[in-house]
Amino acid sequence: MVAMMREGQRSGAGALAFWMANSSELLNFLKRDRDLSPLTRQSQRDLAHLVHGAYSCLLQALQHELRIHLPTFLVDPERHGSLPDGMEKVLNTLMNAMSLLRRCRANPALTIQLFSQLFHFTSAWLFNQLMNPQAGAPGLRSHYWGAALRGRLAAVEAWAERQGLELAAECHLGRIIQATVLLTMDKYSVRDAKDIQHSCFRLNSLQLRALLIGYLRADDEPRIPPELTEAVVAAAEASADELIRSEGRRVQLEESLDLGLPFLLPDAGFSCDTMRGIPPGFLEFLEPVCQKGLCHLTIQTNSEGIWTVHFTGSASAPSTVGPEQCLPVPHVAHTQPDVVSVTLNKHLNCGMGISIVAAKGVGRDHLGIYVKSIVEGGPAARNGKLTAGDQLLSVDGKSLVGLSQDRAAAIMMKTGTVVSLKVAKFAAGYHGLGSLLLEATSEQLEGKCSVSFHDVLFCFVF
Repeated sequence: MVAMMREGQRSGAGALAFWMANSSELLNFLKRDRDLSPLTRQSQRDLAHLVHGAYSCLLQALQHELRIHLPTFLVDPERHGSLPDGMEKVLNTLMNAMSLLRRCRANPALTIQLFSQLFHFTSAWLFNQLMNPQAGAPGLRSHYWGAALRGRLAAVEAWAERQGLELAAECHLGRIIQATVLLTMDKYSVRDAKDIQHSCFRLNSLQLRALLIGYLRADDEPRIPPELTEAVVAAAEASADELIRSEGRRVQLEESLDLGLPFLLPDAGFSCDTMRGIPPGFLEFLEPVCQKGLCHLTIQTNSEGIWTVHFTGSASAPSTVGPEQCLPVPHVAHTQPDVVSVTLNKHLNCGMGISIVAAKGVGRDHLGIYVKSIVEGGPAARNGKLTAGDQLLSVDGKSLVGLSQDRAAAIMMKTGTVVSLKVAKFAAGYHGLGSLLLEATSEQLEGKCSVSFHDVLFCFVF
């Protein structure tokens, strides 16, 4: 298999995606099968390295292709139009990658990690063009180019939204988008400092200073007062810079093209979890393998067709699953969850004691905020009225339905000592999110979101 993956590296993205997807599926079988798991420890380690290797090679191939087409973002709109022909090649790179991963049935978590890296790569590459000392020559630090870049990035965001990747795009394109906001917003009075701080919180002091001092104003634009620049920079030094240093990183002008997140092997969301019976073409595919004596196929005619029946912890296995491991299942007589009011008492500037995920349920038009778990000893646990799987509809009268993760988080962080919640009880079960909530990761990384694909889950603790 190692030789095949090396051959895939020479053959291109298609072979790499194939081996990444299939190696991860095989690894999942070895890890979760009750009998095979203890006997295949070394094979599991080898497969994990193979999955990571295929992922890394695939990412490098896609980044190389993006790097070729990203300069299209910087061609003059007056000569080539707001969306020049080359922009299509950027979008095609993303579309082809998505089609390839879907065709190979790649695990959703691998898909999300890959696109998070691609969105970050796009953002960092463009942002570094603005930070380059030569950026002043073509006038990139101007309202004109800020508006042009924002319009072209909107095309990428629109594509991401159609794929269910809107939160990943919002998260990882955030820095370049905030730079374009700074270039196009009012910045002509010290009174604008607070608006800049609120809109451009991802930019550090060095980056803000470079954009403001190097700004190329139009003939009819006022000058940026030095007092405004110093106020904005001072605020960033106290907020963004401190956060960067607290994480052990250096405050620097340019951004790394690498997202810097560790590779995470998925532990859920595999094809076998949803597959039933023998898929078309499977027997024909295995026939030459069986003829070589590499495997033997026995069909159990009385089988229920469940592929995970021998997995550890499988609901179909003889072992039982305790009620504490499952989200509550709504009563079949109901078609909508009950909506109740819950009041929590907590200390000021302290959390509510709940772990949440943002997810889009089956057949739902908008994102919802769901309770993943209750933190032991926290306000929610003491109250006793919230349960994993509940949907938070509003906080202190402010609706959370349809909000992005950033906006929902901002609302929840600004609550006082008494918090009024409107809650749809066990809504996750009604919306087809029971298993997703059980599997949602609780990783939260600096402005970078841990997610699960299609429904796009984000997990935070409040």
